[in-house]
Amino acid sequence: MTAVGNPLISITVCVRDGKDWVDGCLEALKNQTYRPLEIIAVDDGSTDGSKDKLLAWHAPDDEISTNILIQDAEGLSAGRKLALDNSRGEWVAITDIDVRPSQNWISNLLHICRQCFSNCSA
Repeated sequence: MTAVGNPLISITVCVRDGKDWVDGCLEALKNQTYRPLEIIAVDDGSTDGSKDKLLAWHAPDDEISTNILIQDAEGLSAGRKLALDNSRGEWVAITDIDVRPSQNWISNLLHICRQCFSNCSA
């Protein structure tokens, strides 16, 4: 948890041959309003240039760190597991490469989760 009380949230996304979706998805993730946040993207054996597009986004020292991991074509579940194994967040959100989440996606999810947990403990 950070000094301001917000937990680090990791967003994971896996890609196999999704070159045309990489920039739009990662831009939407980088534009999230919530902080602190990290993005972990996994290339799952792409052959269409997706790996190179992803690597252009690799920025582990940015405000929203973006880490790109590469694996052979092992499938979506293996890619998500690799991302989860490398995440540092207290919470993990998973999206798909063809999704463009709204800027408040993570903030809204956390707000709803906090409401649910607060109702459960009452």
